[in-house]
Amino acid sequence: MAWSFVVGIPVLAVIGMIVSAAVPAVSIPPLAGQIGLGLFVAGLGVLIWRMPHQRDPDDDGPGAVV
Repeated sequence: MAWSFVVGIPVLAVIGMIVSAAVPAVSIPPLAGQIGLGLFVAGLGVLIWRMPHQRDPDDDGPGAVV
């Protein structure tokens, strides 16, 4: 769900800006933008919080594990 907020909210914002520029009668309410920003920040916070905090003791190299 956090990934959908982090990726989906900016995509919806760009689509909303394109639609509101193409059709002047359509406008996005400010509350929707504030809620979207809050969901984006919350999703990003969850993703950062769930990252591993320590390295695996068996991992000696600085590179990626493939």
